[in-house]
Amino acid sequence: MEYAVVKTGGKQYKVSPGDILDVDRINEISEGENVTLDSVLLMCDSKGQLTYGDPVIKGAKVTGTVEKHLRGDKIIVFRFKNKTRAGTKTGHRQELTRIKIDKLTDLVDSTSLSTNVGIADNTISVNSTTGFPDSYGLLEIDSEIITYTGITTNSFTGCARGFSGITSYKSPKDTDELVFSQSGISTHASGSVVNNLSIRFLK
Repeated sequence: MEYAVVKTGGKQYKVSPGDILDVDRINEISEGENVTLDSVLLMCDSKGQLTYGDPVIKGAKVTGTVEKHLRGDKIIVFRFKNKTRAGTKTGHRQELTRIKIDKLTDLVDSTSLSTNVGIADNTISVNSTTGFPDSYGLLEIDSEIITYTGITTNSFTGCARGFSGITSYKSPKDTDELVFSQSGISTHASGSVVNNLSIRFLK
């Protein structure tokens, strides 16, 4: 079963795709708009593999749609002073936002090209961009390193080709030593593997 534990409004929730979730009011998002919850503390994939955050899983996110803003059930708070036998009675209704959970996304290692890539192309079409950072990510195709500024469902946009710069750590346990890589622009055939270099920094 695929599920995640997310934190929002100071509370933790276990969610799966299709769940309806009432959380503390998110004022900046209107009804019908998409919402992203990126404080993911734990994620379980369809194979039962667990990923734990430290404290959150970097790059993981839960996306959903705001169905409506509402108020919760009224609760009664009664304060009583024993010696004076005086009391006050107040009511409270919590402001809430109802979200339908659409998708859980964790980082992925790679995808593949769906079309050929030419020398001048700055949009790269792939089978899926799910699990890649939404913006300013780092890719590797064959020996070429590429950065991008945005994504759609099946493409990376605003690509800067032939990137030269820091691409990884020397060792996952020693983040003080960095690896500097240089690459040139080249053509790539459909079906080539597109590696997600960003995962090296986010995991």
